[in-house]
Amino acid sequence: MDATTGTIYSNLSTDAWRRMVAALVAAIAIQACYRSGLTTRGTTPQRWGPIAVAEFKAREACPEIFPQPVDYTPWEASPKHMAEQIKKWYVRYVHTGGTEPKPRPGRPRTVSDPILKTLVDHVKSVHYDSAAKYEHDAPFQDVLKSHKITFKSLWRSMQHYDPTLQKNLKVEHRPFLSPEQWGDRLDRSAAWLRKLVNPNAPGVKMVSAVEAEREYGVSDGAFPLPPDIGTAEFESDAWLNLTIFNGFAMTDEKTFICNPTDYTAWTAGPRGQSITIEDYRCGSSRPNTIKYIITVCPAFGVVRWEPVAGTSGRAYTPPPELQYQTLAGKDARFITKAEFVKYIGRMLGAFREKAARLAAKQTAAVKAAQKQGRRGKRKPPPPPPVAPIKPYVSWDNPACHGNGEIADFRGVGVTKANFMKLPTYSGDMHCPVEQSHAAVALVMRQFCNARRPTEAGEDPLQPYLDEMEKVVQKVITPQFVRDCMKRMLAHTLPAVLKAGGHWPAKKFR
Repeated sequence: MDATTGTIYSNLSTDAWRRMVAALVAAIAIQACYRSGLTTRGTTPQRWGPIAVAEFKAREACPEIFPQPVDYTPWEASPKHMAEQIKKWYVRYVHTGGTEPKPRPGRPRTVSDPILKTLVDHVKSVHYDSAAKYEHDAPFQDVLKSHKITFKSLWRSMQHYDPTLQKNLKVEHRPFLSPEQWGDRLDRSAAWLRKLVNPNAPGVKMVSAVEAEREYGVSDGAFPLPPDIGTAEFESDAWLNLTIFNGFAMTDEKTFICNPTDYTAWTAGPRGQSITIEDYRCGSSRPNTIKYIITVCPAFGVVRWEPVAGTSGRAYTPPPELQYQTLAGKDARFITKAEFVKYIGRMLGAFREKAARLAAKQTAAVKAAQKQGRRGKRKPPPPPPVAPIKPYVSWDNPACHGNGEIADFRGVGVTKANFMKLPTYSGDMHCPVEQSHAAVALVMRQFCNARRPTEAGEDPLQPYLDEMEKVVQKVITPQFVRDCMKRMLAHTLPAVLKAGGHWPAKKFR
């Protein structure tokens, strides 16, 4: 080949043709470096790439100079990418005499793939929290002795065999569920789907009574399954029974301790830096503690939030309505049954007030739209008023909640028709209110970290209570609860049914 003109010959094998192209690229690179001149320091300039690209494309377009194999396709890439690639080829050609990377010599695996598969399957079935614990298991001991390799080399071979082998399994401990509790979770999941899902909507799959009993273990009839998450049918509200869905109010209590937590902050410099902030709240034996109860529903977001008995902190005296005593005559450290019954009464009163205001607003909007569209025509009869949303309440079943029975709540308006009973140990079926707690705790934790008290007297409880009340109204919006509720219907309840009433995987809760 003539390095000046770049002439190569077409009667060559593919490998030989590639070597000739490598030589051509080297020649182009040398010419580009020469044409771009030298720097003031007498070194080769770095910006000779565009010249090399132009030279290569000029030769590529001329078959007499650049004959191509039958399967050759022109090089289509950005000029910057082409320049970078030509530079790489040039450097590789200078060192190796070709543009193809040299094959790595490597060596065959000491342990065969079937043995590695057996060990990976063993890891999947045992679920240790540390890789080192597997070294003493019998399957690993047999392989280590027979192949005379170290555990570190064996584990590395397993990761090469199966790249998904990593520490990404969340192991949770939950109470033991009896067969009766499995059945109750199945029946309640199916019952909630019957009440909250429109079986005639597009995308809804109806499970027959025979299929329900055979595949899911549900013995009380057919039930609908919502559309798949992410589909157009799911995004619409046509599959929801809005009469019950909008009024489905979930109630739960939680405790928040107003202490700061460790976090990672932005900085500049080397990795692994850390600082220490001395904060007396971290060592306090009686930290500021907020125990609260909350009710959420899709129509209003937060129906009601208030602190309950057991809330304690510096410079804080609970109001008379939060001063309750246990049956033993001691000050209550958490909500009591009497307090819970009164709260449900106040919550239902707040629900009905909000529902009446919303109905009046919707009725006024209908009248305004009717008036806008009349335009001189005969006055139509006034539209009927929009009916207020009715509440459908649900809570878990500890003793302070009446063990899930409604006999003590009939006086405040709870009946069998509007009570959605939650099975025992079924927080996953109450995930909208649980996710509301998590959202509030996240923002409150940021508030605690940002607050920098220096003395005990400078950190009363009241600022935390005021902030939490603001956060609850800001974070738990109707759209937030609505999205959580739709996910529960389409994701969590079907997973409970598929699991036979057992706890589903974390991603479904």
